[in-house]
Amino acid sequence: MRYYYSFVYFDMNNKYIRQFIPEIEVDMLSYISLDRKFHEELINLAQNDVLKDLYLRIRDQIQLIRAFMLKMHPERRFRVNIEHLNIIEALLNNSRGKALDLLKHHIECKS
Repeated sequence: MRYYYSFVYFDMNNKYIRQFIPEIEVDMLSYISLDRKFHEELINLAQNDVLKDLYLRIRDQIQLIRAFMLKMHPERRFRVNIEHLNIIEALLNNSRGKALDLLKHHIECKS
């Protein structure tokens, strides 16, 4: 099975650089690792120590859920990339309510 991941880049000032880069083919473990890195970068950008501490406490459990979801629903990997980009766009546009709705949708794995 092939897995794909799109990259989101931030500059040195943590400003989002919108680049539409073709998805690259990666194996499942690399995909999960890239997805984890995305979430960790987003948590770091929040500059919230409580949120970061909470995430660090549950990240291994989240990793197991990601692997399970990917195995059970491999088609979801395409939607995940779009969800990530939509969340970032909402945050950049200061649309906090929209970002929260998108984040809830992303966490609940609704399609």
